[in-house]
Amino acid sequence: TKLYSTLVRWLEKRDYQEQEAAPTAPEQKQEELAQQPSRQQNITIPGLNINDALENVANNMDLLVKVLKEFYENYRNCIKTIRDHISENDLESAERIAHTVKSLAGTFEATDLQTSARAVELAAKEHEPDLDEKIETMSVMLNEVIDGIESALIKTADQSSEDSHEY
Repeated sequence: TKLYSTLVRWLEKRDYQEQEAAPTAPEQKQEELAQQPSRQQNITIPGLNINDALENVANNMDLLVKVLKEFYENYRNCIKTIRDHISENDLESAERIAHTVKSLAGTFEATDLQTSARAVELAAKEHEPDLDEKIETMSVMLNEVIDGIESALIKTADQSSEDSHEY
């Protein structure tokens, strides 16, 4: 429940900041609704255990979808960022990104990604020589999750939006 309340506070704060700049036209609200899967819709994303992930967010499908979409937007290129930090000898920043991915992956029950991100986090912290191999494993796990989110939520939302504009 602490995780859920933290996510809700974080997302509400972010929503408030976005609302100040966002238009409130009725068409926009309809488009947003069309882009979100209904609560009854079953979502399957490779690498994730959706049922357990739902339990982690108090069975709030809308919140889970929002978290997954934000993860997609914010972390789909994080392997490149981690590698950039390492090339700049900034292992602390690489460790911090891996830690964040590990935590978020735990929220939506992407256990393979969580495990590989933890390995990168620890390898960066300890300056382990096999850090590159661990990053490559994390990259494979991340791509599976990112591709799944894109297929299940992003492309589906884009298609729903296109369908709603047809006459």
